[in-house]
Amino acid sequence: MSVSLTPLHTAIKFAESQGIDLNSVNHLEDFLRTNDFIDIEVDYISIPLGWGGRVGELHARNIYHAWTPLRPMLERILGVGTQEYWELVNKTFENYSESRTWHKAYYAFGRKP
Repeated sequence: MSVSLTPLHTAIKFAESQGIDLNSVNHLEDFLRTNDFIDIEVDYISIPLGWGGRVGELHARNIYHAWTPLRPMLERILGVGTQEYWELVNKTFENYSESRTWHKAYYAFGRKP
């Protein structure tokens, strides 16, 4: 296989192809303030991916299902065929529990005065 498929690599490639700024998560508080929210809280939680019990299993399943409808676009972006795409995806998911992969899920909330 000629491509290394990781969640970050795939997200970056897809976002770039769609003109999406992945750094916008760093501006959640600004977005809320601009829209007149007060008492704003911004933080993140760490979520295991494919390990750590039910939460990790469900999170991995969600990510897998997100990659399914994106397959045609991601194949084009990554320059792979369908068979190679699924081989890469499956290899990546096998690696999640072995490497104890996790990610930060950012959140922000506030209230209107």
